[in-house]
Amino acid sequence: MCQVVMVFGGWCDGEGPRAAAQVYNPRANTWTLWTEAGAQAQQPALEWTELMKESGITDVTDMTSLTNAQPVPGLQSSVNSALQTVGALTALRSSLPPDGLDMPIDKDLSIMENTGSLIGEIPRRVYAGCVLIGTRVYLVGGFDGTNALKSTLCYDFEIDSGWYEISCMYEKRYYVSVAYAGNHIYALGGHNGENQGRLDTAERYTLDENLWQTIASMNRVRSDAAAAELGGRVYVAGGFEGRRYHDSAEYYEPDTNQWTLISRMHSPRGGISLAQQGGYLYAIGGNDGNSRLRTIERYDMVEGKWELIGQMNRRKSNLSSTVVNDDIYILGGWSDKPEAGILDLLERFDTTTRECHIVRPLTFPASATCACTLKDRNLVKKYIRPLPIGYAQNTGEFDA
Repeated sequence: MCQVVMVFGGWCDGEGPRAAAQVYNPRANTWTLWTEAGAQAQQPALEWTELMKESGITDVTDMTSLTNAQPVPGLQSSVNSALQTVGALTALRSSLPPDGLDMPIDKDLSIMENTGSLIGEIPRRVYAGCVLIGTRVYLVGGFDGTNALKSTLCYDFEIDSGWYEISCMYEKRYYVSVAYAGNHIYALGGHNGENQGRLDTAERYTLDENLWQTIASMNRVRSDAAAAELGGRVYVAGGFEGRRYHDSAEYYEPDTNQWTLISRMHSPRGGISLAQQGGYLYAIGGNDGNSRLRTIERYDMVEGKWELIGQMNRRKSNLSSTVVNDDIYILGGWSDKPEAGILDLLERFDTTTRECHIVRPLTFPASATCACTLKDRNLVKKYIRPLPIGYAQNTGEFDA
């Protein structure tokens, strides 16, 4: 199945909230940046070093020495394919400008005559939440650099008619936690932009009625928490109440309109991300009040407890995450160690091996983004910049 990662907005050094959508193609390991100006794409990149090392080839420092290499009997077919195509890759790379945001757009490589460019006309928005429902993505609440927002934006990937507003929430909410369950979008807690404005209130949006309604308040005040659906319930974990960070978590039962506290996480976590995969919840990173965290812990609904299961390569908070196949992609964020700053880091957490791998960086460093995974092939191809025709024909590996 064709899947791409969609990343919206982001807080940038020296710029504040940025109006942009970044699209990552895991299969090609490439990013496409969408702004009001259209699309800018990174040149293709392959994990040659990792591939060769896995196959027992230790000298990978000089890739040009492999340009004329021939297939080697007994090697993995993927390695032989790499050896066959590295010459073409080298030639193409030498003809392309360096990676970066200043790459000029080649009209011959534009996406279907710029179809899908309206995705880049997104208003400035950070600390929002997003959910993908069918062919539509919904961006809920957030902060535009000046004001907390109560608006909800929608974009239909199939129609490509641009961003539009639907019904507004009852309260302004940034640092908001957002999840989708049972034909409802849930907006939980957050900050309303006023003094002492952190919230324990919650509301939900009914798709069929285009209507927000308040629901029972949470047991804790939570801004900068995270939410996800599991087993028909809406879970929210971590967050900040104004004086301390939470290690608590709770779930909402739609049938009874009640919140129930569950077991505590191993660490307080504000600015975390929560992902649901394989019947588990994954709490990723965050701020414990002393420093940013590398750790990932998993909640087992059957056992009713959290388990520390992995670590990221960097400490970070205010990150976003989304699931592609069985992996969790962890995007951007803010780190305090070894040096402080906004990250362009993309990490892939393998839920089977419990290992985190560094992947290709975002097109620009960003924190406070929100992300989702787009899966339909006919939709996906509109939003990724295609590679040169010869690439797809020669390898069959890089097209979506």
